[in-house]
Amino acid sequence: MDTEPPDDVRMAEDDPFGALARELTEFDYVAGDTVDGITPHAHPHGGAILATIDRTGQEARLARCDADGETLWTVRFTAAVPPPVQLVILSAVLHAHLDDEQAILTRASGLLGLRPAQR
Repeated sequence: MDTEPPDDVRMAEDDPFGALARELTEFDYVAGDTVDGITPHAHPHGGAILATIDRTGQEARLARCDADGETLWTVRFTAAVPPPVQLVILSAVLHAHLDDEQAILTRASGLLGLRPAQR
């Protein structure tokens, strides 16, 4: 298995949430207006995930919402979480609806550019 993270993950040193924000963009999420260092990211066609990056509080939140926009659950992590781990968390949250551990892990490894181990 290739263990080198992609370049965009390594380039996140200046912004601890840089790789997360770039990956949200790859999934077509759009950043809203930043107020007091807090930037919401939402999918333009709606969706079950609302991502919030709080650069002042040094925290990111990924909230799964129901059809009415009410939060069902939230994953929070600080800027100390390494960018590759942030991307695995993002992938797990985005694909949690699959309710299949193997599918979630496969998508997370693909997000990081990792190939599954050959057995």
